[in-house]
Amino acid sequence: MIREDPVLMVAVGLSAIWLGQERRLFHALSAAAIGILLDDPQALFDISFQLSFLSVIAIAGWLSWPTADEVDELPNKPSFLRTCAQWGRDAVVMSGVVTVVTLPLVAYYFNQLPWLGLFTNVVAVPVMGILLVPIGLVAGIWQIVVGGGMLPLASMNQWLLEHFVAAIRLVSMLPGGEWHVAAPSVLTTVLFYGCLVLLWQRAGSAAFRLTAGAGVLLVLLWWAWSPRMFLDGDHFRVTFLDVGQGDSAVVELPDGQVVLIDGGATYERFDMGRGVVAPFLWNRGIHVIDQVIGTHPQLDHVGGLAWVVRHFIVKRYWGSGETREELFYRRLQQSLVFRGLEERVAREGQEIVSSGPCRMVVLNPPAGEELDVPLHDSHVGGHGLNNRSVVTRLTCGSHTILFAADVERDGLSRMTRSTSQGPIEVLKVPHHGAVSSLNFDWLASLHPQYAVFSVGRHNPYRHPAVTVLDAYESEGSTVLRTDRDGGVWFTGGVSDAALQVHRARELLWQPTNRASCLWACEQANWARIWKQWRDPH
Repeated sequence: MIREDPVLMVAVGLSAIWLGQERRLFHALSAAAIGILLDDPQALFDISFQLSFLSVIAIAGWLSWPTADEVDELPNKPSFLRTCAQWGRDAVVMSGVVTVVTLPLVAYYFNQLPWLGLFTNVVAVPVMGILLVPIGLVAGIWQIVVGGGMLPLASMNQWLLEHFVAAIRLVSMLPGGEWHVAAPSVLTTVLFYGCLVLLWQRAGSAAFRLTAGAGVLLVLLWWAWSPRMFLDGDHFRVTFLDVGQGDSAVVELPDGQVVLIDGGATYERFDMGRGVVAPFLWNRGIHVIDQVIGTHPQLDHVGGLAWVVRHFIVKRYWGSGETREELFYRRLQQSLVFRGLEERVAREGQEIVSSGPCRMVVLNPPAGEELDVPLHDSHVGGHGLNNRSVVTRLTCGSHTILFAADVERDGLSRMTRSTSQGPIEVLKVPHHGAVSSLNFDWLASLHPQYAVFSVGRHNPYRHPAVTVLDAYESEGSTVLRTDRDGGVWFTGGVSDAALQVHRARELLWQPTNRASCLWACEQANWARIWKQWRDPH
């Protein structure tokens, strides 16, 4: 359902201005907000409500700011040229005010600093409001009054709208047009708005206002920079992202190197690379990926990598050596060409990462096969692709984590015979917990402490299989599932024997029960809020 909050907010603001009550805009907006929230309290958490309310507040604040023209009224009516210049100036300033005031919310929800909005809104808003919208309204009214089976001016309006959208898209593709940042923290957001309020109220002396202005500028620069924090040369982090029925893992090594293993799927309406993987990387302050591993060319593993490769700096890309004809794979190849990258074929025994005490080694595909020549998908079926998928083992100090991709029984049996792996701490369970990837000898040789199942909720394959879950529980493994736990991440230190496990589910607020656990549940929720504020990424 389309919310009508933005329309109501704008209508209230324009009505107050039309009635000559600019000074009482805040009263009108407060009444409108109370009315909306009384009708639907959940609207407070709606993006459209927050952005529209904040935008109109910005306009109201600017209109209530005393100007020199109000202090010294000119006795003579200004010329036409001067009036046009003033309108143009006001449009640019108003666009800037709204862009700056809504910037924290846009950065929080969309991981972007919309600096282009300062210029595009000046053109886009008049074109939509003066040309496209009136044409559509006139055409609609004409059809209601006159009738007829075809909407008048429909083809012209469609042509104008398509070219208008194409022009906006072209402008957005300018170098630096998409400035991606980490989502702002609560502390910096409060500091930003606090400084803005002090500037708007003209509080204190000139030096005090100058300090507040410097505070706004410093916060903006900090957001634009979005640096990586807390790299101490000892601690590492491995995150298994919740990408539905697919795989994606991010490895952050003590020296700052980043390895991305798979990127989830891409669908007609949603791209896991754009919607899940990329925001996570931005929120971690990651803009450069040292190694990207596409375990095997299947949609649920490499579909989302095309967007990530195109929009991040990637130093190396590793694959299994197969090629596909599907659209998702062609897009990935186009992104690699765009970045000037060539796919490196991973083989057993290769060391992909050597980072001080941390090493990542390839365990599959076997080195004896001819992998220099890419294999067409017509020669390799689904089971063949899975058994040739890239399996890697990460060792950091005493910690061992195994990424088993989609390898099935044949590949697991070969790895059991050819490699002596020994017990490990964390295993990314192969093939989302399918029965075809259950090998008891291989599992017994690993004896993983934690077993991570990357699966989608209510997936049509019914992964993970009950038999597989029972097998891992029989081994004493702690089972973690992205469909129930959300994202799962492990943190540890090379010099520390302990490994900490975290679940995204632990950060979600839980409903309270007045009868049994009112105070305890509320305490737990406040602890979750504090944890999110302390470590927002």
